Amino acid sequence: MKRIILILFCVLTMVGCIYSNNSLNITELNKNKAAVDTIYTTTIVSIDGRYIIDTMRATSFSIGDGYSVALSHATMLKIPRAVIDEGTTKVISTTFIIAGQEVELVGRQDDLSLFKKSYVNDNYITFYNSDLLTLGSDLIVIGNSLMKGINIKTGILSSFDTSAFYYIDAEVLESTVLITAPINPGDSGSMVLTMDRLGRYKVTGIACARLPNLSAMNFMLPSNYVVETIESIKEAAEK
Repeated sequence: MKRIILILFCVLTMVGCIYSNNSLNITELNKNKAAVDTIYTTTIVSIDGRYIIDTMRATSFSIGDGYSVALSHATMLKIPRAVIDEGTTKVISTTFIIAGQEVELVGRQDDLSLFKKSYVNDNYITFYNSDLLTLGSDLIVIGNSLMKGINIKTGILSSFDTSAFYYIDAEVLESTVLITAPINPGDSGSMVLTMDRLGRYKVTGIACARLPNLSAMNFMLPSNYVVETIESIKEAAEK
């Protein structure tokens, strides 16, 4: 009888630990979700004397000290270079809104844009050392597919070599790794998380591109590259 009670106690203890760990993971996950924002880009353009207002939505997230990061291609109005050269099209103004407040564009480098808010968001992420990632590392994408609300997708790091995808922009390929977590329209700029040894979720990259009509083949900018680029943008803005 004592032996049965002891076995039951051990089982219940294990179940309790698993439940506790899962609760901790969910809590950590929610901390990162709270740092996600939608950034609205409104651009007023003059085309042949006519004014057109264009609004774009993209995913961004807070990185601390009042800064937010997003992908440049998701926050820029795409005007053909030839049209601008003809002189018939002019960008009159561009504004960026996060959480109902206008934010300042600090700068852009490659496909990363850094924004400064007039307020400090209490919810912000912590970056992971992406050099510690290995093939098969578990990843979680906190995205906003089709801009219909925050959702979570899982996958792994499947390859460090993206050179085979020669038809993708060379600058993108040079800095990215391949992941299997689904990336849908609206997910560009979403944080990609991994868990550290203490069970905390940290940002190990930014979802940046996908291969149309193919599943489980998507691209991520590693966090170390992101951090270096952010610091480079800050330094350039201070000059």
